[in-house]
Amino acid sequence: MYIDKYGNVILSQYYREVIKDIDLHRGDRVDVYIFNNNVNRVRAYVIESFSDIAKDTLVLYENSFGFIEIAVNQGSAKDILNIHEDCLIKICKSSSQT
Repeated sequence: MYIDKYGNVILSQYYREVIKDIDLHRGDRVDVYIFNNNVNRVRAYVIESFSDIAKDTLVLYENSFGFIEIAVNQGSAKDILNIHEDCLIKICKSSSQT
């Protein structure tokens, strides 16, 4: 995992492989689990571009290198997730898509 200067969280997994493995589609909600001293869960949305989602919304998308990136439209995913580079992240399809 790498956190850039904007607070975007870049994971070491390829987006297309994970999307296929989890059976995710554009617009789906995912649960992002952050394992630090405890376990926190936040919701994110699978998007293609930031114009697809409202400001301050946590999103999951394919970055220009093909990796999964977790970001916030006009915000910092690092701050929302309270995450650092030693944390473990697990992404799961949300059980409730409504």
